Amino acid sequence: MLEGRLHDLEGLAVMSFWGVRGHEVIGDRAYVDYSFEDELANEGICLNPVRRVGENRYEGEWIEYFKRHARRLIESIFSVIYRFLGLRPYAPTKDGIVLKVLLSVLAFNLYRGFTLRL
Repeated sequence: MLEGRLHDLEGLAVMSFWGVRGHEVIGDRAYVDYSFEDELANEGICLNPVRRVGENRYEGEWIEYFKRHARRLIESIFSVIYRFLGLRPYAPTKDGIVLKVLLSVLAFNLYRGFTLRL
C-alpha cells in the first residue's frame, strides 16, 4: 500500500515482478512513462498501459479497447473477492498472496456452485 500523496509510478518502481517475465502488464493511464517502460522492457517485462489518442505509442482503437476490457475484468474479479470475503487479500510473502487469491477464488466458486438454483 502506498501513501495517497505518492504517484502510482513510484509504487510500480518498488513492485516485485516475480513470475511476470515474458508476460504483459497492462496498466491504466497513470502508468504512461516511456523511459520506465523501456527500463522494464530491458528486463523482459512488457508494461503496456492504456493510452490516449495522439500519444506516441498509441496502438490503435481496438488494441486500446481490449486493454481497457482486460483491466475491467481483473478489477471486477478483485472487487468480487473483496465483497465476498470482506477484506483485501493481504499476505506478507508472494507465495502467501498467490495462495490466498487462489483459495478465495476457489471458495467463491464453490459457494456459487452450491447456491445456484437449477
